[in-house]
Amino acid sequence: MNRYRETRTNCRTCKGFTFFPRSAHAIEQKGATMDETSLKHSPARGTAKRSEGSRLRATVQQITRVADDLMVLEFCLKDGEELPDYSPGCHVDVTLTGPEETELVRQYSVFEMPPKEISSCDAGAHLTYGIAVKREENSRGGSLVMMQLRAGDELLISPAHNNFELVDTASYYVLVGAGVGIAPMLSMAQSLQHQGKPFMVLYFVSSITRAVLLPQLRSICGDSLIEVFGSPRARQEEIYRHLLSQAPQETVFYVCGPQGFMSGAKEVVLDYLPHQNFHWENFHPDMEALSGEKNAGAGGCAFDVEFCGETVHVPANATVLEALEEADLPVMSRCLEGTCSTCVMKVIEGEPDHRDSVFNEQMHADGAFAPCVSRSLDRRLVLERWRR
Repeated sequence: MNRYRETRTNCRTCKGFTFFPRSAHAIEQKGATMDETSLKHSPARGTAKRSEGSRLRATVQQITRVADDLMVLEFCLKDGEELPDYSPGCHVDVTLTGPEETELVRQYSVFEMPPKEISSCDAGAHLTYGIAVKREENSRGGSLVMMQLRAGDELLISPAHNNFELVDTASYYVLVGAGVGIAPMLSMAQSLQHQGKPFMVLYFVSSITRAVLLPQLRSICGDSLIEVFGSPRARQEEIYRHLLSQAPQETVFYVCGPQGFMSGAKEVVLDYLPHQNFHWENFHPDMEALSGEKNAGAGGCAFDVEFCGETVHVPANATVLEALEEADLPVMSRCLEGTCSTCVMKVIEGEPDHRDSVFNEQMHADGAFAPCVSRSLDRRLVLERWRR
C-alpha cells in the first residue's frame, strides 16, 4: 500500500478501475447511484433514561446546505466549553422536540470544524464542532426537525460517546465512508494527520453534488483521499481488494454507511485482515441480530438472571433490562436497541444470546452483554456490572 500511495499522483488503472488523486479527478460511473435511502445515520430511538444535568447547551453557529436533504450543522457549547470526552469517531445525542411536543433523541457523529471552514465563535475556532445531517424519507420527526434549525438556535446535546474508537497501535489506517457515513472518518483523519500517521480515506457517494464534507476532507487528507462517485456496489469489492492486497501488517479498516454497504466491506476485508482489525459503526440495529435469527431464535424463552445477589425472572416477552428495572435494579441505558453500549454488563455464567449491534466478537468473548436486547441460551444467566 505504501507503494500505491507514493505513486498515486498519476492516474492508476486496476482491473478496469481508474484511480485518480483528489487533485485530478474522481471516479464517476454515469447513471449509477448509491442506495442512500438505506443510510440510516439518524435512526429513530426510544426515549432513553437520562438526566437534564447530563446534557449540554449548544448554540448553532452555521448551517451549510449541501442538498435539499443534506446539511452540515456547526455548533459551539455555552461559554466556549470543550465537548467532554471528545475523541476521533465519537458521537453525540441531540435532544429535539418532535411532533406534539414529544422528546426525540438522535445520534450524530461529531468532528472538529477546520478553522477556515467555520463561522466566528466566542470560544475560538478549535471549539467549534460539526455534524452531518441527512433527512430520511421515512423520518419519524428527528431529521425533519434538524433540517429546520437555523443559526442562533439552541440544542441540548450529550457529552460525546465513543463506540468507534480509533486504535493507536496500527501501522496503517483505511477509513471508508458512504454518504453521511463519512462524518466519523473526518474526525479520524484529522487526528491521524495531526499525529503524522499514514492513512487513506475512501469516500463513496452517489454524486459530487451530494458529497457532504468534501471541502473539509480535501483540506485534511490531500492525496490520501480517494473519491468514488456513483460506483456500483459490485465494483467496490475490486477497490478494496486492490488496496488491501498491498496493505502492510497491522492495517486497520474502519467503515460507516448503510448496513448492506458495511456488510459487503466486511466480507472482503476479512480475506486480508484479522477480525479484530475490522471496525464498523452502527447507528441502526442489525435486524437479523435483533430478532435472534443469528441463533435461530433459540434465546426466545424465559430464563432467570442473577445480578447483585438477587435472582430475577425474565419473561419471554420482556428484556433483561426491563426485568431488572421491575425488580428495582436499574441499569443506565440510552438507545434500547443494542447500538450504544451504555447498558453494557458482563456475563459471569451461562451462554448468552447476543443480539446487539455494537460489540465485536472479542468483546463478546470478554463477556460484554447488552441487556436491552440480548437474551440467554441457558435457563440461568449470571451478570455483573461492567468495570469500565
